[in-house]
Amino acid sequence: MFVDGAPVPQDLLSNGPTDLWDAAQVEIFRGPQSTLQGLNALAGAVHIRTEEPSFDWRLKGQATVASFNTTQFAVAGGGPLIGDQLAFRISAEKRDSDGFIYNITRRAPENPVNSISLRGKLLWTPAMLSGFEARLNYHHFHTKGGYRFTYADRNQPDYQDNPTNSSNDPNSSDVDADQATLDLRYRLGGGFSLTAL
Repeated sequence: MFVDGAPVPQDLLSNGPTDLWDAAQVEIFRGPQSTLQGLNALAGAVHIRTEEPSFDWRLKGQATVASFNTTQFAVAGGGPLIGDQLAFRISAEKRDSDGFIYNITRRAPENPVNSISLRGKLLWTPAMLSGFEARLNYHHFHTKGGYRFTYADRNQPDYQDNPTNSSNDPNSSDVDADQATLDLRYRLGGGFSLTAL
């Protein structure tokens, strides 16, 4: 999986942000993609592009309340910094949840989630160099809580509706991830361009 051109490590993929609320585009490449994407793309690749900075002011938000005491709040927006040459976009998301598995020994949620995701993007299109674009993207993600995949006792008659865990050992997963990309593009004309990521 790639977000804004950068590969997402496996640890972050299994415990990291999975919401697409601020995504602009999702592409699925089927079959071997190793030539362009590297050794980890033998079966294909998923490319996610987040919303780009724009040269007009934009703002959006989202609030979600769900089962298992789940709350999620997100906001994103941006606009021009220097005329039609430099624009920015920032987004933030906070999610809290008790998780859906209850620990009957410790009498506490087995896989709670408390996470925050922050992203900042800059787009530079200098007037003195027509056809050139530079994008700088920075993403910080932090989550603390139970491991996403945990044991649940399937011998319970109501396992599907009320999954439980009886382990006395605390289950924890803490992830801190920072990711940055610099995307440089220059249109040569005639449908050709140069790209460096």
